[in-house]
Amino acid sequence: MAISTARTICRFLVYQSNSTFVRRQSDFVRRSRWTQQIKENNEECRKALLSATTKFVLFSDSKPFLAMRGSRLQVAFQSLKDLQTNFPNSEKLLETSVFLSSHSNVDNTVFAINVPHKDDLQHTLKGSFVSYRKALVLLSKQDVSLLSQGLSSIRWNLKNQYCSNCGSKTKKTASGSQRKCTKCNNTSYPTMSPVAITVVHHGNHCLLARQPQFPEGMYSALAGFCDIGETMEMAVQREVAEEVGLEVDDIVYYNSQHWPFPNTSLMLACYARLKPNTTDKISVDKQELEDARWFHRDEIKEVLHLQSKDSSVPVKSKSMGRLWFPPPAAIAHHLIKSWAFQNDV
Repeated sequence: MAISTARTICRFLVYQSNSTFVRRQSDFVRRSRWTQQIKENNEECRKALLSATTKFVLFSDSKPFLAMRGSRLQVAFQSLKDLQTNFPNSEKLLETSVFLSSHSNVDNTVFAINVPHKDDLQHTLKGSFVSYRKALVLLSKQDVSLLSQGLSSIRWNLKNQYCSNCGSKTKKTASGSQRKCTKCNNTSYPTMSPVAITVVHHGNHCLLARQPQFPEGMYSALAGFCDIGETMEMAVQREVAEEVGLEVDDIVYYNSQHWPFPNTSLMLACYARLKPNTTDKISVDKQELEDARWFHRDEIKEVLHLQSKDSSVPVKSKSMGRLWFPPPAAIAHHLIKSWAFQNDV
């Protein structure tokens, strides 16, 4: 009897667990399909655009509009009423908006919109337009992801006003996820450029480099665009050879990230081992890099520990002077950190 009761309880718990999983999965599927419908159906998108619950992310000159909420800087979402109150030409502005996603649930959508700069606007809306690179350091991962999508979508629409097939004017769909030619009916879709970003490791050392345009003291992983016809692995080997004169193998994929610079990239993060029986002497391509060097694992840990207190400024390491790595919003940060705190890469 006891065994039978136990089996019944176990079956009930398994059923409950599976039901919860299916329910959560169904919510995700429902949101995904609804998002797709908004992108593809102009009428449904316009309904969402004019909903009282819709939120807007404002940009001006590629700078997102942010505001202090308590002790943290956050995206300052605006409502449809806010836009209509503060912008006399709100109807025209709404026509240029781009759909981003469902921010929290199916009934709460988010659009991004590019607005003209006005000196009094920031005071009126109680916030400020902040450079995207500064926002990367100050905002949550969720907010950064939303801003990245919004900035890239706005830029893509601005740069694709004419058809690549016949040169005629294009018109965006309501969501801004497509542009159709007004003459030949060609449809254009946003694209991303694949970039291989790599931490090269050799025993307890990894190789990091800095480009001339980096902030003072910043070192990061090697990165380069994938050429047409290349796999990620081929791009890694070529970029490492070109930039620092080394040969690598045993390339392992780590993770990916959308990045809005320079013109919307998909960062493919990976590790690569210095090829055995080859030189570890770095030969820097000065046209690409300012410097590159090997860092010991303990040095990386020291900088990451100091930087955890404030990732927006260089730290002063006892052994290496002023130095810092990309902030947590960048995948390079996690690529470096993951290598530093594990021994089996």
